[in-house]
Amino acid sequence: MIQESALVRLMKNYLGRIEGITLSGGEPLYQSSAVQDLLKRVREETGLSVVIYSGYSLEEIIVRPLGGSILQLVDILIAGRFESAKRAYHSVVASSNQQIHFLTSRYRRQDLERWSQGELLIDAQGVVTVSGVQLPSLVPQNEVTAQP
Repeated sequence: MIQESALVRLMKNYLGRIEGITLSGGEPLYQSSAVQDLLKRVREETGLSVVIYSGYSLEEIIVRPLGGSILQLVDILIAGRFESAKRAYHSVVASSNQQIHFLTSRYRRQDLERWSQGELLIDAQGVVTVSGVQLPSLVPQNEVTAQP
């Protein structure tokens, strides 16, 4: 498992080359305490934006332990259970029943149109996988893992 400090250090290495981070499934809020700690550090030490995909609704998150305090650290929440029968294509939501909540003034709906379809994935061992359009140049050849 990658440590929080290693993740934050890795994010700092990409400052100026990435705009923010996204936490997605499984379900990020199953680890509320760790998510809160990580997002506090992201806000304080990097200034990166934060997006969370959750299978919970906004109302369900608010009543979860630490839910309200986590939401204060998030710019965009994409909330709601994925429903395969309502699969959304070419959108930031995975299914049409999911709701997009802009929790800060950092982004507006039209900003979502310019979102890259690429991503950096960091696994539990700190291995970075790059996918998407024009992203391979984002990762220098000597930066492939986060050292704990």
